[in-house]
Amino acid sequence: MTQHGGVCTVRDVEAAVSTAKLTAIATANEAHTLEWLALSLTPGLGPTRARRVVEYLGGIAAVFHASLTELEATGILASSAQSLATGRSMELSREEAERGIAANVTRIIPVPYSPPIASTAMIATTACPR
Repeated sequence: MTQHGGVCTVRDVEAAVSTAKLTAIATANEAHTLEWLALSLTPGLGPTRARRVVEYLGGIAAVFHASLTELEATGILASSAQSLATGRSMELSREEAERGIAANVTRIIPVPYSPPIASTAMIATTACPR
């Protein structure tokens, strides 16, 4: 990377942004990451209930393949079950990932739960890495 007086050139910044977007898209497309993000963004679903749903259904992927009836059987709020069953939680997850891409976030790292579920962390890179 070329720096002129400690300042990045426009080409350097464009290359860094392009790389960051590609990395963010690849990361955001990982279903597992989006599922955890979606779970954390589900209205009315806190860490304890989220953990119970995942355990009850046998894994995070099962949560997003469960029917409304199966989700309601876990004891979560009806509004939370509807958000998951209709795909609204996943939409929220994708929207959040897109905002991260627009902000040049290169990775979305779901912090694993060890009750309670920690919120998903987003790590942004600088536009002009050294």
